[in-house]
Amino acid sequence: PPMRGWAQTSDMPLRHRVNAWASQKMPALMDKIVGLGITQVARKGVDLIPGLVFSDCDFDRDLWSDPRFAPSLQESFALVSGQKGLGFRHDMRLTNEDWSDLAPRVPCEVLLLHGERSQTVSRQAVSDLAGLLPAGRFQPVGDAGHTLPLSHGDMVFRQALLLAGRAGLSERL
Repeated sequence: PPMRGWAQTSDMPLRHRVNAWASQKMPALMDKIVGLGITQVARKGVDLIPGLVFSDCDFDRDLWSDPRFAPSLQESFALVSGQKGLGFRHDMRLTNEDWSDLAPRVPCEVLLLHGERSQTVSRQAVSDLAGLLPAGRFQPVGDAGHTLPLSHGDMVFRQALLLAGRAGLSERL
């Protein structure tokens, strides 16, 4: 969801609030921070990522540290570092800019999932965004965090397939 002000992030840890603000107001600084992080991980290994990204978010840090997700962590870093963090930096910028005036122009059905244990994305921001979308729905997921695609991958995939089917994008058998 777009960041629409400092108050919107009040439920986030300070470091994440500052990163969200810097992404919006000082993207060049955020680019440097991401670059430094990539360099550190390249030198010390991917096991550094959970603490680096989620140091003050116990649930997500612990989930990313789970050995079951080591291949995902390695693959994620390979993708991010292969493009020198460009996709991650663009994602940080996009998700923190206030583009909510465009939301009413999105006519398709949109389901916004929010891991209730996430400390990096404001629940209120996700709920507000769903309200701005003509066919938006907000669905909290109680036992998930920001790492919802890892912990609830099957549920996310099923929801994506259902939305695609309702939009007429089902695969022909």
